[in-house]
Amino acid sequence: LDAKGSTRYADASTLAIRTPDGEVSGFLIQATDTTERILAVEKARNTNTVLNSVFDLLNDFLFLLKDDGTIIDYRARKKENLYVPSAEFMGKKMQDILPFKTGKLFLENLKKAKSATLITFEYTLPFNDDDEHYYEARLVKQPKVNRYIMVVHDISERKDSEKELDKHRHHLELLVDERTSQLIQAREQAESANQAKSSFLANMSHEI
Repeated sequence: LDAKGSTRYADASTLAIRTPDGEVSGFLIQATDTTERILAVEKARNTNTVLNSVFDLLNDFLFLLKDDGTIIDYRARKKENLYVPSAEFMGKKMQDILPFKTGKLFLENLKKAKSATLITFEYTLPFNDDDEHYYEARLVKQPKVNRYIMVVHDISERKDSEKELDKHRHHLELLVDERTSQLIQAREQAESANQAKSSFLANMSHEI
């Protein structure tokens, strides 16, 4: 404990001091204060625990990237939902792991993130079931360091719902167009019948 009652940490090394006869006459102890390092490690460990807890609750993916796109860390609740196993992407560039067009899109947005607060973009990835999965990525640069955080959210269900809604909307538009056409045709038939009736009555009045 220091004078304020706070716990301090130190690394210590001990050197025995000997007389000419080889007897130990004392010890020299050298201590280095490591409190800041220990506290920084503890803080990082706590932050890591919080991140793990957050991503245990979410289905999102988090990637920590270097400024060239190299993946140096990640978080994922369900590792089976990753595009490729972590052993195949850790230490490699994101743009080299993704399909060419998607990798190009990622690289373009990584460059934008260098001078922007937050970059959001969407992309698709093919999976073994031959279905395309849709994702929304949010990319931001960490302050004071050349690292980036990318959080990826699977939006496939939302996209499928939008497609289904568009399908129903289109079907509804067809029904409306068909009904409108029927009403126009019925009106034209009614107008034609009225005109014929008027012509008949006019002719009859002349004959009478």
